[in-house]
Amino acid sequence: MEIKLLKYDKNSFYAHLEAICIKDNNGYFKEFKISVTDITEFKNTEKALIDSEERYREIFINNPAVMIIVDISNGNIIDANPAASKFYGYNPD
Repeated sequence: MEIKLLKYDKNSFYAHLEAICIKDNNGYFKEFKISVTDITEFKNTEKALIDSEERYREIFINNPAVMIIVDISNGNIIDANPAASKFYGYNPD
C-alpha cells in the first residue's frame, strides 16, 4: 500500500508498505515481515507528470488554432482538437 507519513520533524513523505505473513511448517502464523520504502521522489515525479498532462490537454483542447497529432509512421490521426474538428467538419470521434 502507498501512504503519506509524517517524520519526527513534521515533514511528510510518501511510503510504500509491504507486509508479508510468515507461517511455520504447520501453516500457523509465525511472524510478519514489513518493509517501508520511501517513494516521495516517485510520487513527486508522478504529480509533475499529471500536472503537465493537464496543462497540455488544456492548451490542446482550448486552442482556437487547428491542431492535429499524426502518427508519422502510418499517417493515422491520433488526436485532433475541437478547432480541427470544426474546421474540417468531422465529428471529434
